[in-house]
Amino acid sequence: MMLSILAYIVAKRKDMLQMLENTIISCLPYFLQDNPSSIVKARYCLFIGQFCEQIFMEEKHKEIYAAHLLYLVNCVGLCDQSSEAAIALQAIDSLNTIFEDEDMIRRIRPMLFDILNRFCQYILVVHHPNFFDLVLEIICLLYTSP
Repeated sequence: MMLSILAYIVAKRKDMLQMLENTIISCLPYFLQDNPSSIVKARYCLFIGQFCEQIFMEEKHKEIYAAHLLYLVNCVGLCDQSSEAAIALQAIDSLNTIFEDEDMIRRIRPMLFDILNRFCQYILVVHHPNFFDLVLEIICLLYTSP
């Protein structure tokens, strides 16, 4: 519920967006390490999916955005650990959100081969249908004109 309220406010106020980005940058080492609890990882995946269209749009934040995308991709691979399956499902859902948006696809197009290579490593462990939809979407994007 809080994310929904925050998304509504951030969409209208650029100062809030800047504050949100600064907070994320300052907490980035904590979120991107392997130590957070499962609930924190799952909620962070949800957060990325919720705000992917608004945060880190400037060119100077390109690497930070890529790190978040890589975080989601890595979380997909957690499906082989039963205690982490919820994280993987949330990451898949967030990636679906990203891949459904044309503007986001333009942002991530340079990373598609790397994402597909990582997903190929997950083929035997991830059994969720949405994962395979993502793989198909990436293949289609790679073989269509940019």
